[in-house]
Amino acid sequence: NLIEATYYHENGEVSQEGTFDLAGKLHGEWTSYNAAGDKISKGLYEKGAKTGKWFFWEDGKTREVEFNNNVIASVINKESKSKVVIKD
Repeated sequence: NLIEATYYHENGEVSQEGTFDLAGKLHGEWTSYNAAGDKISKGLYEKGAKTGKWFFWEDGKTREVEFNNNVIASVINKESKSKVVIKD
């Protein structure tokens, strides 16, 4: 019961792809790309809220961001495995 969606940059490259629930809220896995077609983020939505582990790629670095009910719980730089931010 999900609606698949794909959005495009003006140059024709995929911008975002994922699914919505029947209420029109982002739900399930979503992936975003820059205008060159490189993956820049990937994660899960649950009824419109970011949840669980998200991954962000920028300047050759990967960050793992843990979301709890659409709020950042922690950020880990995957190259060094060091915690950048922790919120209690």
